[in-house]
Amino acid sequence: MDEKLAFAVLEISETKDENEIKTAYRKKLVQTNPEDDPKGFLRLREAYEAACAYARKEELVFTKEDTPVNRWMERVEEIYGNLPERLNLDNWKELVHDEVCLGLDTVEDAKQALFSFLADHFRLTPDIWRLLDDAFLIREEQAEYKEKLPAEFVDFMVYQCDREDSFPYEYLDGARDADYDTFISQLFELIHRLDDRDTEGAEEIFRNLEALSISHPWAKLEKARYDYLKGKNEEAAEEAEALLAAYDEIRILVIGCDILWESGKRERGAELCRKILERIPDHYNANRRLARWHLEQKEFEKAREYCIAALRISDSEEALTEDLREINRGLMGGLKEKCIDSPDIKPHLELGWCYLQNEMPEEGALLLEPLTPEPENEAEYHSLLGRLYYTMKRFADAAEQGNLWRLAIEQENPEDEKEREEIPARLASAWELTAKAHHRLGTSDPDYLEKALAEIQKSVEYQPRELEYSMEEATIRMEQKEYQKAVDVCDRMLTVDEGYFWAYIVRQEAYYHLGRGQEVIDDFYQAKRIFARYPRMYEWSVKAFLEHDQLDDAEDIFKQAEEAEVDSLELQLSRAVLKRRQAERSGDYQEAYDYCREVRNKVKEAKAEKEKLAEIDGELAKCCRRLERYEEGLEAIEEAIRIEPDSRHFWVKAHILAEQGKTEEALKLLLLCEKDYGSTA
Repeated sequence: MDEKLAFAVLEISETKDENEIKTAYRKKLVQTNPEDDPKGFLRLREAYEAACAYARKEELVFTKEDTPVNRWMERVEEIYGNLPERLNLDNWKELVHDEVCLGLDTVEDAKQALFSFLADHFRLTPDIWRLLDDAFLIREEQAEYKEKLPAEFVDFMVYQCDREDSFPYEYLDGARDADYDTFISQLFELIHRLDDRDTEGAEEIFRNLEALSISHPWAKLEKARYDYLKGKNEEAAEEAEALLAAYDEIRILVIGCDILWESGKRERGAELCRKILERIPDHYNANRRLARWHLEQKEFEKAREYCIAALRISDSEEALTEDLREINRGLMGGLKEKCIDSPDIKPHLELGWCYLQNEMPEEGALLLEPLTPEPENEAEYHSLLGRLYYTMKRFADAAEQGNLWRLAIEQENPEDEKEREEIPARLASAWELTAKAHHRLGTSDPDYLEKALAEIQKSVEYQPRELEYSMEEATIRMEQKEYQKAVDVCDRMLTVDEGYFWAYIVRQEAYYHLGRGQEVIDDFYQAKRIFARYPRMYEWSVKAFLEHDQLDDAEDIFKQAEEAEVDSLELQLSRAVLKRRQAERSGDYQEAYDYCREVRNKVKEAKAEKEKLAEIDGELAKCCRRLERYEEGLEAIEEAIRIEPDSRHFWVKAHILAEQGKTEEALKLLLLCEKDYGSTA
């Protein structure tokens, strides 16, 4: 236990007097029955032991030299230790305009002393961090700062300088010199515990917060979350309502809405969702819940508006997509009636979108094909019809409609400024539809890939920060085996968003094909830091290590995959290769053989690509050769040759025949694969 927290639990000030610590411990012990509160008793004992350890710890006494910088740092520590003084921007302005920060002979020492202190005492508001940035060039010189300070801390400072919102320090309530940093750290730990639904772990943190004698509405909010998770819905709802009435704070609004909605108070939850959207229009949960609320009220048009807004933010939730289908089903009947003998194309378009979103593209195409759009509806018409054709896999027709969509947009001359601002994004979408249609046609005619590439590059020109367009370009480059150009596209994406997972995944594969093994592994760790459960990044890493005969490193990747609960047929095939290669060192081919048989059965059960069967048959044959099971080995390698008449399989068969004494047959096969001779056997 942290020593500051220990003294807070004992309810005494920090002291080296063990008698005072024992007295406080006995006093608290009388109030804590180990049978009624075993966790509280253990926590009290832990606090006692931590306090005693602190009392017995020998302190080295350093006498600080009386220098301008040291006197200035004493002022820094004094301001930081008093919360109202710490939050006062004027105090920090005074500090950074002190002579020690201006003098050439003192400024570097002052900067080093200040940021070494702040590395452990970093609870400041963004405006204070920006002030420090103005004075000491944190963002501009972050590389230099990382040479002297932990990189994570420098990244934290840069992040704080760039952000607008922050922890609401103004709501902290306690003594001026209370241990607010420990309170905030414990509060964030509590939030993480409840995010993970760890109510048991949260209980201990609630006690820690209480011992610090500080309050904050977020702590009360977490108590409401805790009660909800424990099934005390009414109590949680009452606590949330009290906080919503007392504070106009966005996190309280969002979490309060969550609690009330999930507690069954849907009408109140919907009201809060509208308030959230006034402040954060692209809030996913608020849009999603309002879609559900209006659907339940059978207000289908409003429901569709919110559902579409939520899907634009994220389309990964199947339940939301199903809600949209249900909304569309509610709209279709009325729209069909409007379409009967109606000269107006708008209800036809609305119904067409419903057909598209409900995976009924044939009905949508039949509805739209007989129509001739007016100029004001032309772009939407071709956009919708093109998407319907693409869904139907009529890719040539989809590409044609994509071009007509683009031409219609180019003919527009909107007076409204917002509409003019939307034109580049709309043109990018039109080019994308054409590119994706030609991309699909490129599977049978590679000439289409060049068209698709030129078209998707137009999308990138119009919307360089929309990474889905660059990802399409990178995918085409990979299919054309232009691996360095694919790397260049991924590099470009990572300058826009260094946390873009798929850029690392595509670049890793490109690096593998370029033979740049170290970069394959570097991108593995970059991608794993973002999302650890994607099999392909493990597969390429193992392959890279196996190609360089780094068997221990390959084994380590497999261990990491197991820790992340990641597996795939491709990984199992690579493990078969690894086990056989390890057997070359240990001589234990039986284990490798057994594993190859197991994987072969899985490949056949999965009806995987024939190339995978050829690969595992090749490994099985190599094990059979070493175990002197020549007939079984010949059967396996002949099956591999039937699928892939590759010289590496002929090479294995030649060695099996040679060891059977069939030297003439073996020699013929060796002559066949002489040009590709290698050490694959």
